[in-house]
Amino acid sequence: MYFLKDLEKLVEIPPESLGPNIEQLVFDKLKRDVLFTVSGRYGYIIAIRRIQTLTEGYIRPGTGNAVFKVVYTAILFKPFRGEVVDAQVTTTTMNGLFCSVGPCSLFLARKMIPPSFQWHQEETPSCYMTSEGTRLQSGSKIRIRILGVSCEQSALTAVASMNEPFLGIIKEEEDTGLIFDEND
Repeated sequence: MYFLKDLEKLVEIPPESLGPNIEQLVFDKLKRDVLFTVSGRYGYIIAIRRIQTLTEGYIRPGTGNAVFKVVYTAILFKPFRGEVVDAQVTTTTMNGLFCSVGPCSLFLARKMIPPSFQWHQEETPSCYMTSEGTRLQSGSKIRIRILGVSCEQSALTAVASMNEPFLGIIKEEEDTGLIFDEND
């Protein structure tokens, strides 16, 4: 899900910005260009850890911009097929529900939600609910398995399921990781 990767990019600096602190200018421009974007092959760029190499620049004919080849280490987020993750429900519809895991938007189709949950449009807000009254609604925390991932140029999306053993709603006690028995 999270990993380090060395990436490279050509960074252009306009001639009026050139000065004695060129490394800092290149680093700032690199951050503006790549931070919080999706690299289709590698996932979502969360942070730039450091610049590995910065080549001597050359002047691009016609524009006068200085162009530098930068190799940098980035912290990336990319969910993988089959991975089990904790997500937060953002929207519920009769066709399924949408949730998020960090920058990734996920969709769970109705058939990927356990059959014990039935759609209740008359509830406020509309939600999925079991006969025992357990609600699956916006803000609910759930554990799901990713079935497929799509890395588009501007978004990271996936489809998922919670219709398997050990997946489903995360109770508040599980969320904190601190479950104590009163007899202990």
